[in-house]
Amino acid sequence: MIDYMIRNRANPKPSVSLCLCGNPSQKLNSLKKTFVRLLYANTNLPRKYIMPILLVLFFSLLFAVSADDFEYPTLINPDGTIQTREFTNEQRATFEIVKKDVKFFQGELSKFIPYLVRQGSIKNNSYTREIRNFTETQPGRRLQHFVIETFVLKMAEGKLDSISFHKRRTRLSSKMDSETVIKSISNEPSNEEMTGVKVQVDKHTNYTESGTPIRKMVSMSEIPSPVDRIRLLRTYRTKLEEAVRELDKLVDHKALNDRINLSNTLNDVELE
Repeated sequence: MIDYMIRNRANPKPSVSLCLCGNPSQKLNSLKKTFVRLLYANTNLPRKYIMPILLVLFFSLLFAVSADDFEYPTLINPDGTIQTREFTNEQRATFEIVKKDVKFFQGELSKFIPYLVRQGSIKNNSYTREIRNFTETQPGRRLQHFVIETFVLKMAEGKLDSISFHKRRTRLSSKMDSETVIKSISNEPSNEEMTGVKVQVDKHTNYTESGTPIRKMVSMSEIPSPVDRIRLLRTYRTKLEEAVRELDKLVDHKALNDRINLSNTLNDVELE
């Protein structure tokens, strides 16, 4: 327990006290009451002592608010695994909102499948499109990496079966060991509960065998923290929205070229 007391010279009993103990909600209520009392306390303390105490109260208040959001007990199952914590009501509402957005964007991607099939863009039941590529330089360092971001749509029985996003980061240096890191996030649209959303990180170096990278993988169902589960789903939603926008631009560009070609053809006919 941390106890701060301001004593009046005429009264030896403490006039203002602060107790930071108990759960985060109790801490927050204690801080609020103490802050108000301190502002209106009849004390003869010099002003130079008042300001440091106010600063301590202010930052303690911030700490208590943060602790109320992220303070969770860690529970262990009988088999030694970390127990998956359930959502609070607020977290469940947030997760459902993000899940609704994910379903919407997955549905929008499915609408592009007939167009891609008609254009002959789908090969071996798979469609790959590059979103961007660039050279990345870390601030204050000469080391550079070449980054490529893509997404892949896989088909099964004429329907969208899986969606995955990949970020390939390759070290550009002839004087250092080669290193390529591929980060992926994927899901199957048929999984409506989003438990199949997973992240995979493959690392290829000079010391890894060909086709056998150092791999880390985690799925939504394996994440104990509800905060991290919401974070993963939000990341997947952002990637989906980016893919939809990319295909929108593809269709718009194709439609514009078709209109220009048709206009040129009509102009040629009129001139004859």
